[in-house]
Amino acid sequence: MRILYQCNFLPPDVIGGEEVFSTHFVEQMHQRGHDIRVVTSRLLGHGDASPLLLSAPVIRLPFKEAFVARDLRAQSQTFQQVQGILASFQPEVIHLNGVREPGFYFLRRGEPDIPRVLTLHTPLETGGGGLESRMIAEADRVVAVSAALGASAAQAYPAARSKLSVIRNALPIPALAPTPLSFDSSVVLCLGRLAPEKGFDVALEAFAKVHAASPGPRLWIAGNGPERKALEARAERLGIGRQVEFTGWIEPWRVPELLNLATVVLMPSRWAEPFGLVALQAGQMGRPVIAAATGGLPEIVDDGQTGVLVPVGDVDALAGALKLLLASPERAAAMGRQARLRTRDKFRVELLLDAYEEAYRAAIAGHGRGLALASRPASSVVGADSCAG
Repeated sequence: MRILYQCNFLPPDVIGGEEVFSTHFVEQMHQRGHDIRVVTSRLLGHGDASPLLLSAPVIRLPFKEAFVARDLRAQSQTFQQVQGILASFQPEVIHLNGVREPGFYFLRRGEPDIPRVLTLHTPLETGGGGLESRMIAEADRVVAVSAALGASAAQAYPAARSKLSVIRNALPIPALAPTPLSFDSSVVLCLGRLAPEKGFDVALEAFAKVHAASPGPRLWIAGNGPERKALEARAERLGIGRQVEFTGWIEPWRVPELLNLATVVLMPSRWAEPFGLVALQAGQMGRPVIAAATGGLPEIVDDGQTGVLVPVGDVDALAGALKLLLASPERAAAMGRQARLRTRDKFRVELLLDAYEEAYRAAIAGHGRGLALASRPASSVVGADSCAG
């Protein structure tokens, strides 16, 4: 199948769950024999060359600059580039990711009129309009990466329900084998973009309470972002500056290695995580996760079995759960083992790819016959509660 895959960014421009997922997804689909090409944004001046070791071609275009600047000439030029790619490649289906600026250049303005699948990676605005509304209306299939996000999308756009399904994210199992959890020198890990919505300030407050009772554990905060200086200052104010290490940016391929050094992983998110890829990666490496019960995280973390769920922003609950796991090595290790089994069985890449291939076929079959819905009902879920990842 010829697939044009549009994503907002790829590493090294942006490193996040959506970008990590796209990198693996494209490579896996290409290995399945699909003729897949990627069109993404350009931030760091890489031109058309991809800095990734992807076997599929990657084309980087200045999507965001022209859109934000309202530069009509630049927008027209970028649109013409997209049309040229469509004309030369002649994809059977376009796979769009998200409802942000790059999607503007793929809106239907005449021929070629190509079937499209739209994957939602972030929450939608209730009753939102403009680009978001039109992209959803024009999609032949709409996919949400978690049941929580699917429910949010259905509420925001009731008309999308007939063509909406859930395909939970999945990643290949790392080649690196998990190491046993260490409690002699416990490491508590936070991994992600240092931004307010990730709640790493809550993690610092909770860790300070744990440190007051047991000074042995250390906290690593891995990633970069606008909140780094504020978080460093907060750690100093809490008197835990020497126990907290800010590692900076971690290359995606080093994440399993980093997780192997952790005893427990914290995900104290404030916002409704659309999925929560770090929780999946932690489970693959046999690490228990303490996470906020929000968004898609409860679909990955089985409370009491593979980790612990706590209320959003509840410092005392987070501290209590962390104290419990650090003081209960056997229980924490058992949760880690269950997490690895769960991610292996319920979030399998092969079944994720099967589900997207089905979505592509449904979009193609329904396109042009007045059928904006696919063969699955809106309630179908591919993921941890069903048969795929």
